[in-house]
Formats: sequence, structure tokens, C-alpha cells
Amino acid sequence: MCNDAVLTASQVSRCNARQLSLLDVFEEGMASFPSVAFAHINSKEDFIQIGVTNIFEMHNPLTMEEYYVAVNRAFHRYNKQPNWVTYLVDGVTHTFLDGRWFFTTDAAGPCDDTTSAQPS
Repeated sequence: MCNDAVLTASQVSRCNARQLSLLDVFEEGMASFPSVAFAHINSKEDFIQIGVTNIFEMHNPLTMEEYYVAVNRAFHRYNKQPNWVTYLVDGVTHTFLDGRWFFTTDAAGPCDDTTSAQPS
């Protein structure tokens, strides 16, 4: 992973020194491309992400509460970038863009009876 195919020279150096995180890579990407919009759609309790994390952290498994705190810490960091936005969903869903309901979802939630989010 520590190569210049996807990382800058500075990132490769920090990666080789084990001083680079994925958060750093995303944050630096946002800063390097200020005219590009970056966004995350994430659930508060993504059970798949928690499970994958726990595979690598078997000695210290992550709880749903700890995951939520970690996501908020990362998003707090990203929020310093003016070209980044997030939509944090209540639930355990892992992916959002592949569901047919994605195109009719709005901030009012599932109990909303308006048609404002219907595709045209």
C-alpha cells in the first residue's frame, strides 16, 4: 500500500514510517481538491464495518457505541474541510447507494407522506 500509485511522496514516507492513516489520506485529498465535493453517507451502527474492524482487532472488539464515537471523531476532523458533507443515518445499514429506495429518500424519514422526494 505504501507506494506512489495512490499516495503522494509525503504520504509514502509517512506510510513507510507507520505514521499515515486512511483519515489522513482522505483529509489531504479534500484539501488538495477544494473545488471537488466529498461526501459520506454512513449509518450510526454499521454492523458490517464493525465486524470487519473486529476481525483485525480481535483482542479489543469494537462495540456499536465505540464505532459511533469513532465515526463522529473522523467526521469532526473532515468537517474542517469546506468541500465535505455527511449524512449520518440512524441504523445498522452498511451500504446505501445500491437500494432502490435511495432515489426517494429525504430527511423527513419513513413516516413522511409527501411526494417531495419522488424521482421525476
